[in-house]
Parts: sequence; structure tokens; C-alpha cells
Amino acid sequence: MYALEVERLKKIYPDFTLRDLSFSIEEGQIAGLIGRNGAGKSTTLKSVMGLISSEGTVRVFGRDFSADEGAAKELIGYVGGGFRFYPNKPLSAVARTVSHFYPHWDGEAFKRRCGEYALVLFKRVRELSDGMKIKFSLALALSHGARLLLLDEPTSGLDPLSREDLCDTLLSLRE
Repeated sequence: MYALEVERLKKIYPDFTLRDLSFSIEEGQIAGLIGRNGAGKSTTLKSVMGLISSEGTVRVFGRDFSADEGAAKELIGYVGGGFRFYPNKPLSAVARTVSHFYPHWDGEAFKRRCGEYALVLFKRVRELSDGMKIKFSLALALSHGARLLLLDEPTSGLDPLSREDLCDTLLSLRE
């Protein structure tokens, strides 16, 4: 079964067009989008997630994303490029807010991930380094039983040891 199927994805900006992009990723596989800055990698992920309007078909585990967006998003753990929301809120408050969007939220799994990533829940988002924001985003994405992870530049801002830890985490999740 395919975890993700994208057919004829198209997004037009005044100075850039993403045209007729099609690909599929089988369940259990790790895949990456590689390209220059501005090549459309983030645009592709935002289109897949329905965060920007685009044309084309997206299926998540066979489920048509546009027909059942809520159910499809429950299957996805998304880490976008840059963590720009709720800068003045403590991590625990952000997690409480996010948890309301996911019926299968696992608070214990979230706390466990935060412990693994050395995240202090009373800290405010603005107090985190870029690398710690990515770790926080990943903890959120992994705490609701997602079966598909979509990560936009997940190693950006991570030190070499944290990058290795992230790769180990992804490999263990695949298994």
C-alpha cells in the first residue's frame, strides 16, 4: 500500500510554477525531496498538507485528501519549516492546544519524547533555539499515532549529534 500518492500536483506563483508533479511512497519507506533553494520542495509539502491551494490529487493510505482532509491529517505528522506560532506560550500550553486536534493524542508519548529531546515544558517557544524548535515540532508530530511523517528541512538548525539522533529516530520508526 502507498502511504502517499501525489498525482499531477500544480501550483502557480507569479515567479514560479510547480507543474504536473507525480510520485508515490510506499508504506515503510523513507524518501526525500532534493533540490536547490526555490525548487518547490516546501511548496510540494504545503500543497500535500492542504496548507496552500493547489491542483492535483493527494491520497494518504488510499484516502483522498480533499474528500476527507480531517481523517487524512490524523494519519500525518507534519513538521514544517520554521516554528512560528505561539512564541510567548510555554511548550506545555502549545501541546495542550495541539492535542485537541487529534483524537488519538498520547500525552505520555509526548512527555517521553520531550524527555528524550531535553525539552523543558515550562519554557516558552521563543526561548528555544532553532534546533530545539525542530525537536519540539517532532515531539508534537510523533504524539498522535501518525503513520506518515512529512518533514520540511528537519535537520535545519540541528547540531551534528542531534542530526544523527534524528536519523536514528526515523529509522526506528520505520521498523
